Amino acid sequence: MDLGFTEEQEAVREAVQQIMEGPASQETLIRIQFNETGFVPEIWEALIEGGWTGIAVPDEFGGTGASLSEAAVVFEEFGAGPLPQIFAVALSISPLLVLELGTDEQKADLLGRMVEGEIRATVAVNERGSSWAARDLQTVLTPTAGGFTLSGEKMNVLDALGATHAFVAARRADTGELAIVLVDLSAPGVQAERLDGFTSWENRLVLDGVAIDASAVLGEGDAREGFDRATLQAVPLIASYQVGSAHAAYKLALEYSRTRVQFGQLIGRFQRVQDHVIEAINAVDSARWLTYELVWRMENDKPGIRAAQHVTKWVTAESHWTACIFSHETHAGVGADMQYGLAKHTYLSHSLLHLLGSPAQHREQFAEAMGW
Repeated sequence: MDLGFTEEQEAVREAVQQIMEGPASQETLIRIQFNETGFVPEIWEALIEGGWTGIAVPDEFGGTGASLSEAAVVFEEFGAGPLPQIFAVALSISPLLVLELGTDEQKADLLGRMVEGEIRATVAVNERGSSWAARDLQTVLTPTAGGFTLSGEKMNVLDALGATHAFVAARRADTGELAIVLVDLSAPGVQAERLDGFTSWENRLVLDGVAIDASAVLGEGDAREGFDRATLQAVPLIASYQVGSAHAAYKLALEYSRTRVQFGQLIGRFQRVQDHVIEAINAVDSARWLTYELVWRMENDKPGIRAAQHVTKWVTAESHWTACIFSHETHAGVGADMQYGLAKHTYLSHSLLHLLGSPAQHREQFAEAMGW
């Protein structure tokens, strides 16, 4: 098992870093933290121009046709910023839903529009609670003479105010089956509002009798299996994004311990500060090596992929948060200053904790995959 990077992958990393040093600079990412949305038009244009909007899309649909390992490198660099989550979700989970669930016509239409930047889609699954399980859905898709209507309330939607569309998980009123519906967020009956708290750009999304054309419902019949496949396919990309963010938080702690002087000496000389830095890097390494191993398994079709997907999601979500917390312990008060740059990683770790399902859900599914 080779977990190193090739010259081509390092070249991809350097290309993404140009965006992170240009339109997505630290100054910009810090400045937008209290905006209503994390969407920045200049970043979106740079992603389109660089072809990054097609990083998870096969070349037959206009994407880059990148390997999973190349895509993972891209998302790790996105996380180092961190690039606001609307960009990460729109470039990963959303196209994967279309690939797994869409008809041939939907794939040709929607994926092309995603690559061109016309569609920037978030996902809306959570309701009251953090479950991504289809059995917990109360949002209803009801058949009408001309198509459907969609009604319900979604919570903790990642940056609906910065998206053009949302893939909404709903229950079919007539059959009880799962449906994934592409909703234009500017349509009548759609209302999004920001949720306050220690998170990054989360929204409450209210859907009040929204008219839905039949062509906006992905695929046919029950979407449950395709939805599960798509979300598990997204795990290595979202995990890589979190690894990049966790590592950036750790690096801030390490540098601070090497430069901050207190009581006449560098704080990195104090055992307790060293403990915090070590806890942070241990969390980063736990997430990083599980993620890299998962990418290797999936690219090479190795046994144990499903179990690896669940353990990677659960551990990475918790490790991201842990690395940020111990970085705050290292910094003390200055770490809470939004102008410093650490808190934006911590906010993100909270927002991503339950994306693709909670750690508790994935622990249970890991045990099932292992046959325990």
